[in-house]
Amino acid sequence: MRNSKWLALLLSLVMALSVVLPGFAEDTSADDPVLVVVNGESILKSRVDRMSDAIINYYAQYGYDLSAEDYQDLVRQMAMESTLQDVFVHQLAENLGIASLSEEELKELAAAVDAEYEELIEEILLYYGLTPADDASEDEKATARESAVAIADSMGYTVEAFYENELENLTYERLTAELTKDITISDEDIAAEFQTLVEEDQETYADDPAYYEMTTEYYGEDVYYVPEGFRGVTHILLQVDSDLLSTYQDLSSRLEEQTQAEESEEADETADPVTQEDVDQARAAILEAVQSTLDEIYQKLDSGVSFEDLIREYGEDPGMEDAQTLQDGYSVSLDSIIYDPVFVQAAFSVDSIGEISDPYISSFGVHLVQYVRDVPAGPVDLTDDLRAELHDQLLAAKESEAFQAAYTEWENAAVIEYTEAGENYRPEPLDTVDEAQAIDSDDVQEADGEE
Repeated sequence: MRNSKWLALLLSLVMALSVVLPGFAEDTSADDPVLVVVNGESILKSRVDRMSDAIINYYAQYGYDLSAEDYQDLVRQMAMESTLQDVFVHQLAENLGIASLSEEELKELAAAVDAEYEELIEEILLYYGLTPADDASEDEKATARESAVAIADSMGYTVEAFYENELENLTYERLTAELTKDITISDEDIAAEFQTLVEEDQETYADDPAYYEMTTEYYGEDVYYVPEGFRGVTHILLQVDSDLLSTYQDLSSRLEEQTQAEESEEADETADPVTQEDVDQARAAILEAVQSTLDEIYQKLDSGVSFEDLIREYGEDPGMEDAQTLQDGYSVSLDSIIYDPVFVQAAFSVDSIGEISDPYISSFGVHLVQYVRDVPAGPVDLTDDLRAELHDQLLAAKESEAFQAAYTEWENAAVIEYTEAGENYRPEPLDTVDEAQAIDSDDVQEADGEE
């Protein structure tokens, strides 16, 4: 089941986009005054206040409480700035003649809204435990759905709100397409970008293979330069009895600590001494437990069975089930920090590609490691897939720049007139949205709600 934080975040994100759109009917009563007039279009207090509520709800999902009085000026200004952004987008779309939708587009929009709204209703049914049983009657199913719809409505998440959200997204997409329709990316652009990335990564990682390994293997980020010294290794992992493994690891650790203490003349004379013989016996007990399997593996290797086939037959490392990893091996260097040190030791215990190590015992079990390749150092290959990826990245960056330039030009040319009621909502010269995103736990009270 998805947790309450996921659901609340989904709803907040939906409403953050939808509650302030121009399609809502606006009340011009004294209780709902005009705050600002933008190129002749009046913006009412109720519209900006809905955005304020959405901002407060959004940050609450991350543990920040912006509802306190100390933050009200900031929230109001953020809400006004976001509202102005929506107004500018719509006015610019109108000015370019792309705001109107065809009958077919309206049908597609309605279908998308229905699908999105039904997904929300399903989430509410699940979260509140209202999902009807498989054998429930049609009346029971209808009652459950009505309850979910009532919950959604009570929080302001109506079909109309979803429709306005999808309409806003579509308007933005059409506007982006119009403003960026003449942008192209050449092969020279891609080559230059690739060279820049290579040079940056060479400076960052050439002398720091551990950082390269952390970036690529742990964080899964793309790096365009490979440092020297990596080799690909595969292995057969044989798991062993946990008690035998714990005994061996404990004795090994104690012996190491004992040796270090003796060298520093800080030995604890009350502790039971551990000898190398104790460690060797514990190691022998582990190897004895897997010796029959090791004998089978060696016999099959002698008869010509490939190490790769033996990994499939005997190996107990799920990572070796991936076809690409089985082919290329784990990329390991002497400075590796994400692998067990014993595994690294085993990986570099052999000198020739194809050679297989003796059995090594790590915290995972017994390893037989094969050296399968040297990982090419230097720039990565500029493959077709990488070219396509860089093309898309450059295109997105240029499109964003073009959109922002057109938007800024329209914004600078806009006639914005604040009323007396709207003065407290006037954004500061700084970008208050970015300013709010920089808020951290030292600046904002953490919300009291449960995760």
